[in-house]
Amino acid sequence: MTGYKKLLILIALMLLVICLSLGCSLVSRPEGSVDADAYTMDLNLDTEENILSGTVRIDLTNHTDKPLDKICIRNYAASILERLDAGESRITGAEAEDRKLKIRQRRDPSVLYIHFKKLEPGESMSVKLTYETDIPEWDGILGYHEKDGKTQYLLTYCFPMLSMFDNGRWNENPYTFRGESIYSGVSDYHVKLKIKGEDYTVAATGEESSDGNVTVIEAKDVRDMAIVASDYMEVKTDTAEGIRINNCILKWEGADQYNQFSMDAAKDAVEMYTENIGEYPYEELDVVQCFLDGSGMEYPGLVLIGCPVPWLRQEKAALDETGWFVQPCLLVAHEVAHQWFYAAVGNNQYEEPWLDESFAQYCESGIYGIGRPDSLRRAITAEEEYESSESEYGYEYGLLWDSEADARNEAEMLMNGSGVVAINKSVAWYEKKYRFWKNYDYNYDRQVYTNGAAFLFALRDAMEDEAFRQAMQRYYNIYCLKEAKGEVFLRIIKETNDSEQVQKVIDAFLEF
Repeated sequence: MTGYKKLLILIALMLLVICLSLGCSLVSRPEGSVDADAYTMDLNLDTEENILSGTVRIDLTNHTDKPLDKICIRNYAASILERLDAGESRITGAEAEDRKLKIRQRRDPSVLYIHFKKLEPGESMSVKLTYETDIPEWDGILGYHEKDGKTQYLLTYCFPMLSMFDNGRWNENPYTFRGESIYSGVSDYHVKLKIKGEDYTVAATGEESSDGNVTVIEAKDVRDMAIVASDYMEVKTDTAEGIRINNCILKWEGADQYNQFSMDAAKDAVEMYTENIGEYPYEELDVVQCFLDGSGMEYPGLVLIGCPVPWLRQEKAALDETGWFVQPCLLVAHEVAHQWFYAAVGNNQYEEPWLDESFAQYCESGIYGIGRPDSLRRAITAEEEYESSESEYGYEYGLLWDSEADARNEAEMLMNGSGVVAINKSVAWYEKKYRFWKNYDYNYDRQVYTNGAAFLFALRDAMEDEAFRQAMQRYYNIYCLKEAKGEVFLRIIKETNDSEQVQKVIDAFLEF
């Protein structure tokens, strides 16, 4: 073998090692897919009429082995607004190479097909969409909240996007208000947002820069785009594991302690998940305070963290006076975990919700909660002080497990047949079978969140900590910025430990 050939082999081996160690930096397209390579958006937010409008150009490639004559576009805002009876979202035009294309609307308002002559295998094209969306006054993921002349806009699930082409068919899963249904591959976003009005601060997926009322957003390898704009939001910045964390807080008095817990929880979560799972794939993370009434929502590079809205609406107390510190820490820990499971490792949230929600709940409870980082310990101490006083705002902590022993006991109880249906069912299955919330012991939250976290802890217990950690890290590194299915996670688990005890855990929680 010549020295030149030896050098080529050595370089190839080095590249292979780099690829395996930097799974998040290398995105491969699955065979048989139709991929959005980039979205270029030119948007206008009219803060007087509360309308978002503009154009979205989708650069896409046909990676299938057959020619295409149509693509499926998802416009989730149309379903949200129809359900709320609060306006419309309209795609008013589509064109490619200056030719108008035919748009066909399905019965589901979020599903549209754009027809064209032909796109051969391996070929690319650009489709430009013109659209307009009403923004309702709603404390939800698509809406605005106004108080004392100040406004916050949550602009999420309101941008047309290419549907996933999976196993030879376009994904038409309906938008759901119970659970989630977004399923998308990673793409690059180039966004210009013009806001009618001055003094708006913008937080978004990716990195944003503002000049007057125009904000430019650049995001690479993300599954969707989220934008928050507010004229009473300020940003506090810190770092963890080299990641810039932007704590985007609303400007009200008496929230210094509350806001600091949110930042500290985000930093601790990033550090703990990096150690136990893998490196965060983006350069920054926005933690955005909003009015989701104590709940949260995840997007690539951005999480929404809801405040206790009833108190703020009634002006009963400043946030620091609620004594409500542990639950926001846990909420931040949960939503930040979705940066690893959903934003990085993608999944079909409608068909296999456990692959992101069970994993996020395990991270919140099994890593952050049981791990008791400094932010959580201090929040518990601060909350105890309020609960021991006469404050009417005291809360129980809301921890799922107090210790590993507590988690182990719950997992063993569930494995012995107490309350487990099957955590790996679809959103539609839970909705049809148990009507979601009718009976807590068998509803979606109990099975997918609580019992799903217990399943992962039981696997960890059966495999022992280090083997489970290695399996989780391998799963994450292989599927980071790709899409995974439950079967591949289980394959990695069993390749790591194929014992009878591991199989017993799988049989107790999953059903195929």
